[in-house]
Amino acid sequence: MVNNLAKLIVDELNNRGWSQSELARRTGLNQGNLSRVLSGDRQPGSDVCNAIARALRIPPEKVFRAAGLLPALSGSEDDIKIGELLDIVKQLNQAERQDVLDYALWRFQRKQ
Repeated sequence: MVNNLAKLIVDELNNRGWSQSELARRTGLNQGNLSRVLSGDRQPGSDVCNAIARALRIPPEKVFRAAGLLPALSGSEDDIKIGELLDIVKQLNQAERQDVLDYALWRFQRKQ
């Protein structure tokens, strides 16, 4: 489970060109504690997962699932992507949600 979290974090760091120390700075976590989470020596709690999600600007549910604190999404790849999309939309305010809905409706109508 923690290996999934380490993979998620390492992938996100690589995509951003960040180091572990940069993530530690942005999360406010001690770099040693973050290293122990990445190595699997420490199971992260909700405070650590929330800090990582905020710093990486990804849905907390994604971090919690990778850490094994929430059950993994099951089903087909499409079902998993839809679940991730819902996690993202939940983080938006009402106007942003409406924008996403308007865009989805526009895309759907374009296919018709």
